[in-house]
Amino acid sequence: MFVKRSHTRYSALVVLILSAFAAGTAARAGYKEGVEAVRRGDYQVARREYLAAALDGHPLAQNNLGQLYLKGLGGPVDLEQALHWFAIAAASGQVNAQTSLADMYETGKSGSVDYSRALYWYHRAAVSGFFIAQYSTATMLEVGRGVNADPVKALVWDLLATRSQPSGSNAYYLEEFTKACQDRDELIARLDAKSVSTAKNLADHWSGTQCRGATRSTNS
Repeated sequence: MFVKRSHTRYSALVVLILSAFAAGTAARAGYKEGVEAVRRGDYQVARREYLAAALDGHPLAQNNLGQLYLKGLGGPVDLEQALHWFAIAAASGQVNAQTSLADMYETGKSGSVDYSRALYWYHRAAVSGFFIAQYSTATMLEVGRGVNADPVKALVWDLLATRSQPSGSNAYYLEEFTKACQDRDELIARLDAKSVSTAKNLADHWSGTQCRGATRSTNS
């Protein structure tokens, strides 16, 4: 009896593992097909492929599907669906989705303006090192959206956002990087020397902490 029960449990485990593998393979294939469809401008196919992959739990497909709904590519604009898929991908740690979700809360595209939620999701992506989220966090701190204005902390995040220029030819990334650099320079010009020094020290400390953490993770 014990042997039969153990065999049954083992068989069930094997089935679960194979099912999960098959779902993961299908999700990756669907995501890849979605990317190819976007490249050739076939957004209707991209929606279909991203949706299939998103339903199988692929975070990048979930984020990209949200973008299609947000921008009305391959079908009508659907802010409710965009918010839905950004939220799912954001919960899994996808930084682009976290930033897009924050933007929807900041601008009211979520249904109403919610600066607290916007700042929360910007910060989640910012601490993961996504420079656009770092710049957006800086902007909210500078003007006091969802929190008391704090130009020193804003400068910290601007400094972090502009530590390294984004690679590649993504025009949007380059545009946001240029804006972050401009805001950083304007804050430095506006703040006194002590405040600027404090911000630079905090940014250096945060960067150093992140590097040590990455080293420990690599060595563990």
